[in-house]
Formats: sequence, C-alpha cells, structure tokens
Amino acid sequence: MALTGRGLGRFHLILLMLWTLSRYSASSQVRQEFQVLEEQPIGTYRPNPASPYRFSENHKLFAINGTTGVIYTSSVIDREVLQSDVINVVVLSSQPTYPTEVRIVVLDINDNSPVFPDASIVVSFKEDASSGRQVILDTATDSDIGSNGVDHTTYRIVKGNDQRKFRLDITVNPSGEGAFLHLVSTGGLDREVTPFYQLLIEVGGQRRPEKVWLPANGLDYESKREYSLTIHAVDNGVPSLSGRTEATIKLLDVNDNDPVVKFRYFPTTSKFASVDENAQIGTVVALLTVSDSDSPMANGNISVSILGGNEQRHFEVHTSPVPNLSLIKVASVLDRERISSYNLTVSVSDNGKPIARSSFASLVIFVNDINDHPPIFQETLYRVDISEDIPKGSYIKGVSATDGDSGQNANLRYSLVSGNALGWFSISENSGLVTSAALLDREIASEIVLNISAKDQGLQPKISYTKLIVNITDVNDQVPTFTQSTFHVSLVEHAPAGTELVVLSASDDDLGANGTIRFSFDSETPASVQELFRLDAVSGRLSTAVELDREDQASYLLHIQAADAGSPPLHSVGKVNITLRDINDNRPVFYPVQYFANVKENEPSGSYVTTVSATDPDLGRNGTVKYIITAGDASKFRINSNTGKITTLVPLDREEKTAYQLQVTAADGSSLRSHIQAIVTVTVIDTQDNPPVFSQKVYSFVMFENVGTGTIIGTVSATTVDLNTNISYLITSGDQRGLFAVNSAVENWSTGHVIFQAKASDPDEGTNGMVVYSLKQNPKGLFHIHEKHGLITLTGPLEVTTSSYEVEVIASDMGVPKHTSSLILIVSVYDVNDNSPMFDQLSYEVIILESEPVNSRFFKVEATDKDSGLNGEIMYDIAGGNTGEVFGIFPDGQLYIKAELDREIQDRYNLVVVAKDRAVEPLSATVNVSVILDDVNDNRPLFNSTNYVFHFEEEQKRGSLVGRVFAEDKDFGPNSEVRYTFETPQPNFELNAITGELTSTLQFDRELLMRQRGAAVFSFVVVSSDQGLPKPLRDQAKVQVYIQDINDNPPKFTKDIYQASISESAQNMTQLLRVSASDVDENKNGQVHYHIPEGNEEGQFTIDSSSGQVTLVGKLDYESTSSYSLKIIALDAGAVPLSSSCMLSISILDENDNSPSFPKSSLSVDVLENMRIGELVASVTATDADSGQNADITYSITATNNHGTFSISPNTGSIFLVKKLDFETQSFYKLNITAKDNGRPPRSSSIPVVIHVRDFNDNPPIFTPGDIFKSIPENLPISASVMTITAHDTDADINGQLEYSIVQQIPRGNHFSIDPGTGLIYTNKEVDREFSNLFELTIKATDQAVPVEFRRFALKNVTIWVTDQNDNIPTFVSQNALVAEPNIVIGSILTTVVAFDPDEGANGEVEYELVEGDANTFIMDRYSGDIRLASQLVPSRLMYTLTVSATDHGTERKTSRTELTIILQGMDGPVFSQPKYITILKEGQPAGTNVISLDASSPRGSASRVEYFIVAVRSGGKAVGTPFHHRPPHWSDTDGCRAGPRARLRPLPGGCVCHRDRRQPAQNTTC
Repeated sequence: MALTGRGLGRFHLILLMLWTLSRYSASSQVRQEFQVLEEQPIGTYRPNPASPYRFSENHKLFAINGTTGVIYTSSVIDREVLQSDVINVVVLSSQPTYPTEVRIVVLDINDNSPVFPDASIVVSFKEDASSGRQVILDTATDSDIGSNGVDHTTYRIVKGNDQRKFRLDITVNPSGEGAFLHLVSTGGLDREVTPFYQLLIEVGGQRRPEKVWLPANGLDYESKREYSLTIHAVDNGVPSLSGRTEATIKLLDVNDNDPVVKFRYFPTTSKFASVDENAQIGTVVALLTVSDSDSPMANGNISVSILGGNEQRHFEVHTSPVPNLSLIKVASVLDRERISSYNLTVSVSDNGKPIARSSFASLVIFVNDINDHPPIFQETLYRVDISEDIPKGSYIKGVSATDGDSGQNANLRYSLVSGNALGWFSISENSGLVTSAALLDREIASEIVLNISAKDQGLQPKISYTKLIVNITDVNDQVPTFTQSTFHVSLVEHAPAGTELVVLSASDDDLGANGTIRFSFDSETPASVQELFRLDAVSGRLSTAVELDREDQASYLLHIQAADAGSPPLHSVGKVNITLRDINDNRPVFYPVQYFANVKENEPSGSYVTTVSATDPDLGRNGTVKYIITAGDASKFRINSNTGKITTLVPLDREEKTAYQLQVTAADGSSLRSHIQAIVTVTVIDTQDNPPVFSQKVYSFVMFENVGTGTIIGTVSATTVDLNTNISYLITSGDQRGLFAVNSAVENWSTGHVIFQAKASDPDEGTNGMVVYSLKQNPKGLFHIHEKHGLITLTGPLEVTTSSYEVEVIASDMGVPKHTSSLILIVSVYDVNDNSPMFDQLSYEVIILESEPVNSRFFKVEATDKDSGLNGEIMYDIAGGNTGEVFGIFPDGQLYIKAELDREIQDRYNLVVVAKDRAVEPLSATVNVSVILDDVNDNRPLFNSTNYVFHFEEEQKRGSLVGRVFAEDKDFGPNSEVRYTFETPQPNFELNAITGELTSTLQFDRELLMRQRGAAVFSFVVVSSDQGLPKPLRDQAKVQVYIQDINDNPPKFTKDIYQASISESAQNMTQLLRVSASDVDENKNGQVHYHIPEGNEEGQFTIDSSSGQVTLVGKLDYESTSSYSLKIIALDAGAVPLSSSCMLSISILDENDNSPSFPKSSLSVDVLENMRIGELVASVTATDADSGQNADITYSITATNNHGTFSISPNTGSIFLVKKLDFETQSFYKLNITAKDNGRPPRSSSIPVVIHVRDFNDNPPIFTPGDIFKSIPENLPISASVMTITAHDTDADINGQLEYSIVQQIPRGNHFSIDPGTGLIYTNKEVDREFSNLFELTIKATDQAVPVEFRRFALKNVTIWVTDQNDNIPTFVSQNALVAEPNIVIGSILTTVVAFDPDEGANGEVEYELVEGDANTFIMDRYSGDIRLASQLVPSRLMYTLTVSATDHGTERKTSRTELTIILQGMDGPVFSQPKYITILKEGQPAGTNVISLDASSPRGSASRVEYFIVAVRSGGKAVGTPFHHRPPHWSDTDGCRAGPRARLRPLPGGCVCHRDRRQPAQNTTC
C-alpha cells in the first residue's frame, strides 16, 4: 500500500538525518543500511552514500545517480516474492575508488489478505460423539509479517451454531508463531434427529478468544448431517485485511438403524411375486426398496444379497440407478416343471462400522406355468392284437401322454382323430383308455389304424399325436353262406340212381380252417331221406342214391349243412327243394278210411252228412280224384263226385233204420281206382240223443321231434249227458301215417311232475298178462315210475348242465317165466334262468400303489352262472363305492383305473361289483371289493409356516424350550414320518428330530450377544424330511430366535471413583463433571436415573437425574471445606430396579500457578513411510505441579502440522498418523506440541517434535518408456560396449539403489553381459551375424531393499540388431570329381559347381571363374557355375583337371579355389570287391571319423595303381553336398586322394566312389 505524502516526508527526514551523521562521522565506512517500503513507485528517492558513485554491477531493483549518489528504485518491489527482505549492493566511489556495501531492508506493508490453505474444509464427527470430542482445523496464513499477519486469537463461530453443539478452542504457540483451531463438540450427536449442521466461523480483531460453554445436547447425524462454517481471518495491519474460508462439518454416521425392506410385485395389486417360466434372462420379478435412516454413503449404503433358496442361481439382485431400489431379476432359464416356486431369503445389510446392521426378508416367487410343453405320448406307436369276438366295452389299450406343464396347460384331453370310421372304438377323453364301442368284425376290417391326439387345455393348446394299430385276429364268427338260400331241382320220378341234381356252393369269410367249408346233410334232413341222396362233402355235388317215387314223396326239402373247420365249427343250412315230375303210377287212396256221421231224423233232404277224402299222389289229371258211391243205400244219399261231400236225398227216420253204411270208391283221371274204398257209417239220432262234446273246439299241442313212442303229447276230453255212455276216442284224420294214438320234461319242473306215461300190452291173460313197470336205468335217481300205471314222475329238480337223461323203462309180466320188454326214454332238459351268478369269493381285498397309472388293469373279479346260454352269460358293473368314478370294469370283470389316484384324498374304496346274467329277466349277485391304496412318497413334509419367529428370554437354563416347528406329511407310514434337522449345524440350539422342539444348548446372555454379534437374534434354516424311499422328500423353513432382555444388569459407572476440582471462586451453576453409568439392558431396563444420597448434606451440589451432570448450586469456601465426597446412585427403570453407586471426590482449588512441564526440551522420532494411518507415532507427556483442573493437561499441535498429517490425543499426548506418509514427497516434519492446563487462566508450554520419515521400499524401479533398439556390427571384440540402460527408483538409499541383470537372452548363448551397477551392456562372446542377426535381451533392474523378499524389480526388453561384415569366404559344396562319357555332345552341361557364402547381401553373392585347365575344351558360366563342353573330348585322355575359383562381391572380396577332376568313362576298368557297400554311421560323429573302407582291383594286376574319387553324394534322391572325403589308409594326409589299393570314406551321408586304373585311359567303375 502506498503511504500518505505526509508520512513519506517524515520518513525522508529521518533517513537524511541518519545519512548525514554517517557521512561526517565515518567517511571510510564499508557497510551502510537503509530501509525502503515495498510496493513504492519507480524512482523513489534514497539518500546518496557518496559522490561520485556507481554500482559494482547492474541491479534490477535499484539504480544510483553517479553524481549525487542518490539510490532510487528502478522497479516496484514486492517483499513477499523476494527470497530475502534484505538486499545487498556494492557501491564504488571513484574519488578515491572505494567499495561500500549497502544493505537495503525492504519493510512490509499490509498488502496481503489472510488466506486459508483450502477453499473449503470438510470435517466429520461420529453422531454419538460424546462431549469434548474435537477435530483440528487448519488456520489461515498471511504473507505479511508482524502486526500485518493473522491474529489467531480472533476465531469464532458466528452462524449455524444455534443449538450450540460446537465451540472453538484456539491454541496459540507461546512463541507467537502459529496457532491451532480445535472444533469441539459440546454433547452427543444424533444423525437421525439432525443430519447436518452449517456453521459460520469468523476470526475477528479481538485479542482474546471467546469461549462459549454449550449444553451437552449431542449431535445426531440423522437430525443434522452437515455443518457449513465460514471462517474469517483478520490480520492486525492498519488498515486490517481479512480472508475467509468455508468449512463443511459432516457428521460421521453411527450405524444405529436397521435397514427396512419392502417388496413390490407385478402387478401392483398382487400379494406375491410371480414370474412366467419362459421369462427372459433379466426379467424383473420384484422390486426391493430399502430404507435406512443412517447415512447412505456409509452406514446407510445398503447391499442386498440372496442368502438362501437360490442354490440354482436362477435369480440375482441388480442395483437400480434409483437410490435404495434393487431389482430381483431372472438370472438363468427357469423350468416350472423342475422347480415351481422359490422361497428366497433376502439379506439387506448396511456398510456400517464397526458392525454392520442387517435384516432379512423372505421373498416367495411362484413360477407361472407357460404352455411350453406339448403332450408327449409314452410311445409314438402303439400296437395291440384284439380278438374280433370281444364284447362291446372291452379293453383295447390305454394310451397315455404326459405334459410337463401344470394346471390347464397340463390338463389333457384325448380324442380319436381318424381311423374310426366304422365306429368300433371309443376313447376316454380324460384317461386315454381305448375300448370297443361296437362288435368287431375282422371280415370287414382286419387292421384299424387309429390316429389319437392329446391336447392340453391351455389358451394356445398344444397337440400331439400317436397311432394305435389294432390288429383284429380272426374268430370263427362267419357262418358259411350258401350262394342261394334254396336250390330248386326238378327230376322225373324213378330216374336212375346217381343222377346229378345240383352242385352246391357256399362261402366263408373267415381265415384258414375257420373258412374251410365241408358239406353234409343237416340233422333236419331225416336219415331216411339222407339215404336217398349222395352228397360230396368237398365239392358239394348232390345226386340220387336210389330211384325216387314222386308219390312216395313228390318233393324233397333237403337241409344241407355247410360247416367250417373252426373250433367250435360254425355252419349254415341251405335248402335244396327237389321236385319229382309225375307219371301216373298211383291209385287214389282214402284217408281216413272210416267216416262216422250223425244225422238227426226227419232232417230235410240235402242235409250234410260228411265229406270223404281220397288222395292220388300223382299230379294233374293223374291225380284228379272223382268220388262215387259203389255200395250202400244210394237212394237215400248222394255224393259230389268232385268234393266227396255226402248229403241226404230224403229225410231219414230213426224208427225205420238207425244206421246206414256207404261204400265210396275214388278214381283218378286215368280211371285208376282205389284199391280200398271208404266206409261211411251214418247214425240217425233223435232229439233225445246227446253225442259227446269236446271240452274245447280246438286243441293245440307242442311236441319235440324225435320223441319216443308212447310219448304223451296232450290230452283231449269229451263229455256227454247220456248215462252209461262210454266215450272212446279215435283219431279220424290228420295222422295219415298213424304216428299218434289217442290215449313228455322242463328243468324247473318240481318233484312229482309227470314226465311220461309208459304203456305196454301183454296179450296173455291173468298174471301172465299183468304188466308191472320199473326203471332199469335211473340217472341220479331223478325219476320214478308207477309200478302199475307206468306213469313216470320227477323225484328232484333236473340240472341244466345235463342236457339230457337216458331212462330205461322195463315192462315185465307176472308170469313164470317172466317176460320183459324195455323202452329207452330220452329226457331232454331245457334251461330256465333259475341260477343267479355266483362270485368265487364272498369279498375281495386288493392293495395297489396310489401311483398306478391311469388305464392300468389291477384286478379281475369272476363269477359263474350254472345256467346256460344267455342265462349263463355274465355282465359286470360297479354299483357303488366308486367315489369320483376313479375305477372302471371291463365286460370280463377286469377292474382298471379311470382317473388318477391319491391316497391322501381317499385311501380306501369299497366297491360294490354287480354280476348280472343276460336273461330276459336277469338275475344278479354282488360282491364287495375293497381297494386299498398303498402309499407312495409323493408329498413333502410341509412346514405349517415358512418363517418361524420365537422370542426367548435370556438367562434361561440350558435345554429350555425355545419353540416348536411342525411339518405335516400327508403320506402314510415311513413316507409320512417326519424328521427335523438344521440345514447347517447350530451350536446354540438343539432340534428334536422327532417332535421338532427347539431347545437351547447354553444359557444366553443378550448383552454378551450384542457385544459379540451386534444383534441378539439367531437366524437359521430347519429342514423337514420324510423317511420315504427311494429318496426322502424335504421342505425347509426359516427360524428367527430373538433373545429377549430381562433386567439382569445393574447400571455400571464408567468409574468407581470420580474426581473433580473446582475453584473456590466458581460461580453458582458451574458444571463440575458428568458421571456416566450405562446399562446394557434394553428399553426401560436400560434407562438410568441418578441421585445423590450421601455427602451432599450441605446441599452444595445437584445432579441431573437423566444426564448425570453434577452442578455447583452453592457457594464454596476453600478455607472452610477443601473437599467433598459424594455418593451417587444410578438406578434403572426395570420392574424390579437394579442400581449401582460411585463416589465423586471433589477437590476445592484455590489458584493456578504452575505451567505444564515437559521432561525434555525436544523430541526426535523416526518413522517408516509405510506406517498405517492411525498408528502411534510418538507420545509426549507433560506434568503440572498444580492439582485438579489446573493440572488437567490438554495436548495439541500448535504449529507446522502440514495440514493435518498428524493428530494428537488431547488427553494422552499420543501423536497419531492421520495422512499417508510419502518419503519421496516429504521426509522431515517438525511439530510444535503444546501442553495446556485447564486453569483459569490456563498455562501452557511447548516442545518441538522432529519426525524423520524413513524410506520404505514402496516404489518399483521404472525404465524409460518406449522400445529399446540397438544396431551393432558383427565381430565386435569381447567386452565391447553396446549401450547403457538405466532405470529410476524414487526410493532412498538401498531401496532406490538398483542392480541390473540379464534374465533372458534369445537366442541362448550368453553373448552379452551387463554391468550390475551402471547398466552398461557389453559383449560377452564373439557376435556372429551368421549365427543370429537378432538378439532379444530381458533386462531386470532390482532395488537392494532388505530383506530380499521386500525387493522390487522392473523388466525391460532390449532388441540388438547385428549387421553383416564380409567375414566368410565362399566354400565349395559340390563334388570335386565327375565321370563323363567321351562322346558327350558339345554344349552339354557337364556339371554345376556350387559354392556357399553365409554372408548377407553382396557379401554373400558368389561368381565363378575357370582359373586353370583346358579352356578350349571347357567353358564356365560365372554366375550359375555351369561347366559346358566347348569341344569334343579326347577319348585317349585319362582325365582332365580344372581349377575353379569362387569370389564374393563384398567390398573386400574374398576368393576360394577348388580342383575339379573330369574322368572319362571306359569299359575295362578296376572292379570293386562288391557292388554295394552298406555301413551304419551314428549321428553326431565328429569330422574325420572313419565310415567305411572300399576295395577295388585292376584287371591289369596288382601292379596297376587305383585311384578313388567321390563323384556324387545323395540322400533321399537328392544331392547333399560334400559330407564325406576319402583317404587311402596307408597314405599320409599330404598325399591326398590319389593312389592305393584301398580307400576309406570319412564324414565331411552315402556317396559314390569312382576308381580307375591310371594306366588305362577312361576305364573306371563305380559303386
């Protein structure tokens, strides 16, 4: 700030006066000092030191007038940016030249405002913080100094502290440098009541801090979570400047609220969660909202998890972006058919410290069935063989399908889709049972293919199909059928025997024997008639067996039987009507012959008498009969010639003649007359005569054919009123054959019923003619005969099972000797429905499994009926006891299951089965069939609750009953026996496996549980399982046991003896201290109240009954009473209250006259930089000779705390680490620790604490980023430098000292090494590019921390590229000898010379040259190495020798030479000892190893020299260079490969050796 002009003038005057004094008093002075205010305008004048003057060097801030010596500013000076506020300049004077040192002191002006280190400060309190807790706030700083700096005594809270929850304590360093702010809580905080506070803190101009003592109302995070403070700092400059900062105080939440869970379902009206089984992964099943009054960032930060019921991980919890909202989603594919519902145990817990709070909730999720399963038939194709004769309603087949869905989606309906056009079958819609609906006929259809569908009842039903092939087996049910019902045949009578009449034909649709037809005469055709004809059984040819007489029988109706060969056989009867054509071979015949007629006398003429009748079996005119009276009184009677009707001609007179007899003759149209004439007797009666009268006009009798002679057919009866009239009976007509005479049995005829009248005649007289009857053969004694009359009667009922009885009747006379005659009487019995069906048992009992499938047949009842035919055919039905129509019965008595059984619904059925015959008036019988369902383990033992909650008082003895769980299993026997277990072992409880009683295994202490677990509740899962086989079924339920509090803990003071000191001058209502007793019981049992029963007789003190705050209420006098001892009682509010006491010792103090004293003047501490936050750094202890509060010391850090790196316990002096240390950032701290007593006024002293941070190896070495690539030439000398690689480690000493090593070289070979200390990479072996042109090194930099396991390292890859040098000469790899034919064509390539140079580029490119040899005969391609023939070879020459060179293209070209021998091939050359040599050579043998010895001989004898050459080496059909050379064993190496009888091959794999006799031109051979 600029000074006022007046002030400036006064300042100049003072400087000039000082300068003048100095000028005249010490002209030789070497140092002078001036002062200048900062921020002055350029040119501000300063006194001249001397004249003429100059600076020894130019200066940026000041300039000097060389003449006057006036020093002035050359720029605006800012003291705060100077390294020092003292500036030294050297002024040189020229007359004489003399140096003068000028010190210019720059004075501070108040041009900077106080500045807080942070724009905002956030501090936190635990919500249950007790009174006196404090946090340290950084103070403001001011770049100005002195009075222009910050006045640290003026901090105060000016806003936001309406509830007076906080106060500020200011600790100023006694040295005056720096201060510390302590924000102190004045009582407990409750976040749930007030979640935050916003405070405004100001530092003003007062010289002393304002200390405000606040009531201890406490902080509550839930009420007020945050306080915002504005801290205002004001310096003491004139004018003063100020700065302010915002401090936000955030209350640290204490976890004192449980999270609360609520579920929301879809739709919102639903009371439970459900999800479709085909729900996609990620489908939301339920919403879970959690509320927690605690802080959402810490104690209220909720985590949700599924603890149980989700073992298959079908669901998962997703956190929603919406706070406190979680989504329960589908996590994997659901299948309702496997799991239909889930009972998830959801745990919600906050992240509270030190103990998280949690709560549990059960979420039941029902899986909705989706019609996603089609019905599945057990078989895709069913087959069944059924006899065609089964009755209607018979069992055919039970088809069954299953559907994995449930409800209507699994409710199946069966139907016949096709194949039932004949209507023979029906299917149960519900069960799939196929039965016959009509009588079957294989002859109509032998195989029926039924298409059956099963359709579920879902909204979009699914249908499946199957086929049932019904093979209808043949039964002999087809009667052979004639092609005509009646065959008509005409034949002239008396045709010769054997005349064919007709060939019969019939058909039978049955198969096999059942359809094979044989013809025979039916029994209806009399045997006598059968004898007249012949019938071929196979062909059906019918012919005559004798001559037939039409008059014996004009026609024959033959009943022909066509029978099949079935068992039993069936037959039909056809008729053959044979008509005989007439010839006149018969006379008329009368029948009857005798006629009787009564005519009343005096009847007028023309009265009817009678009619005679004669027949002529002939036909037509031959058979036309005319009647004439040939004898008798023809005058009185006449006859109609055509009709035979006789009438009177005149009236008759009885007195004249009572009777007339007429003879009538009959003649046919051919005048043949009857041999026997009819005699007509006419009786004339008067009015008094009464002829017999029959009891009825017409008698009708029924008889069976083939009855025996003497069988009674019936009885006719006539009466007359005349007396003494014997009526005799005569058959006058109708019995032309004389079969009957005037004079037969049913099964239910009663005893005594007349069966037959036996009649025998004996013409003898007397006893000889007296006939006696008896029975010789009497089956079962059923018949009795009257000895005299011959009347046969029944002695008992007849049996229908016996179709006929044969009775032999003996008629014997009484003469001597006795004569007998016998009669066989056949009694046929016809059935009457007189027997009811009868079951073979009085009752039945059947046991079946309740799981038996629908349509399965399980039992057959059987009844018998002694009747026959329809009377004995039995039908069955269920008349009662069939609850729910779950059973059915087939016509054969087979019981079957129509609907699903469930023993748990009904375990026994008492069926009433009726057996009824098929008579017109049927008889029936009933039987009881008890069907007992045997249990199947198909029901789980279900708990009666899914969540049991038990409240159990603490301190109950071990084994006390906690509660009882109960599960019920609807099954029976072992399947219903429930056993209870814990899902996981529970050491605190015991579960009775039988009764489900839950008992404690120890005595619980609720308060101990709260300390150990944070909650006095146990949650676990119990499991119920039955004893069923093969696998028990289970259920589970959650159990929560809450341990209830009893008042078993008295209040407990934090101290047994409290001590307090108070000045005798303390004012009334001064608070001494607060005693505190806690009661770990809960609710009223834990509410504590205080009172003082002893020691307060003078009434000097009072105690707040709720808070325990002891307050002075009287006037103290140290001289009269120096101490008080108060007994304080803490009493809880339990029903039977418990209490405890403590002593409060109060010392009365007079004054504070001693400051705290440290034992040392300073303290130095070493700490590791890896020290954990919260660890103890050091402890300082000060003592105070005073007593009471005057000696109650509070410690604080009053200076250079580096913005809260350390904190100190105000009570113990323990210094703790608050922020993480970093040696690399700061290795040295100096703290000023102040100990202050609580005297009035307080006294304090300080001690410097120096903290040295020791380095910890927490930083790994770091290489410079980027790839490292280096190119070097090959053939560098060993130990040649390649490059230096370095890494950096910010740690100190050995933790930052690095050692380098190579951990990997590719390729291997240790071609490089590295200096461990410098990182210099150098060659360790010769580097040959031909070995490898690229090397990859992995460099490891490791620090030297101790111990070794603490060391850190870094790896770096280095790539080294090796460039080529021409350091290799070309090497020939082709053979140095070849064999050529002498007549080879000019221009042909003889061979190709090959040389190899492993160098790169031009260094490895080779060109060839023919150096020596016959250049006229051979030419060479310099680039390819091809040697061609230039002129014809001379056959007489033995060989040609050429010298060839190979030269590379390097800058320093390298050349090599080889000698090439060309051998001309001849006929008569040396011969090898064998055509092929074979040897074995191990791989890896060194060069020079002997391989094989070859031997060849010349035909010229041993004197001829043989020379060997290798001309080719091949492997796998390819040339492979020169791996071998040969050498004669007896030559030295210097002799080469020229001569000798034997050659040895040595490796340089297979080859060819050429040898030749050197004396013979071009004669050689090879092997």
